[in-house]
Amino acid sequence: MVSTREVRTPREAKRLRFAGSPTIQVKGSDLFPPPRGTRYGLYCRVYESEGITMSWPSKEAIRTALLHRMEGAAGGERGWPHRQEP
Repeated sequence: MVSTREVRTPREAKRLRFAGSPTIQVKGSDLFPPPRGTRYGLYCRVYESEGITMSWPSKEAIRTALLHRMEGAAGGERGWPHRQEP
């Protein structure tokens, strides 16, 4: 199931660990985790694919990230981490 959520305030962004729009989360975990020290807030987010900066992740990047998570879950390594509270 896919759903969208509007993040309206900086406080809500921090609580949700929202690193900018668009953010893709699966079971409360960012599919493209931002680096440590990232400020959460109402920002525009950028993604890189094959050396090109884009305002959204490519379909291939999403597919690859999902496959890595599923493989990790099957192997008991990465998987779907539980939602992290700030």
